[in-house]
Amino acid sequence: MTTYTMGETSHQVGLPAPTLRYYEKEKLIPEISRNEAGNRIYSETDIEWILFIKTLRNTDMPIHLIKEYVSLFQEGEETMKERKKLIEAHTEKVQEEVDQKIKNLKILQRKVRYYHTMDRRQQKLSSRAFKATQIE
Repeated sequence: MTTYTMGETSHQVGLPAPTLRYYEKEKLIPEISRNEAGNRIYSETDIEWILFIKTLRNTDMPIHLIKEYVSLFQEGEETMKERKKLIEAHTEKVQEEVDQKIKNLKILQRKVRYYHTMDRRQQKLSSRAFKATQIE
């Protein structure tokens, strides 16, 4: 089984070591094994957990809901429906946010097109004014 140090794991998952320690302290991830020296050693499964928790945080799932999910997971297979329901509800929330961001993006893109159009018109006017001064 491949294992990773705190530094290797931090680099691999893109999170600083204090965040990894926080995730463990808050029980957002299962307890991490330690070597003879007491240093944390991470497994592939630990890294998968961390990446999933990172996804939940990146999509603004509150810590208390992540804790609820982890707790349900640790209770076993009989909580599968509750976990599914929790993730589905979060997914719906994220989708609504994405949809709203897409609407906002379209408004911003229209505004950018407007300014490009205005720039082109201004350049044409400036060009005409320059040509008119040369003729005189």
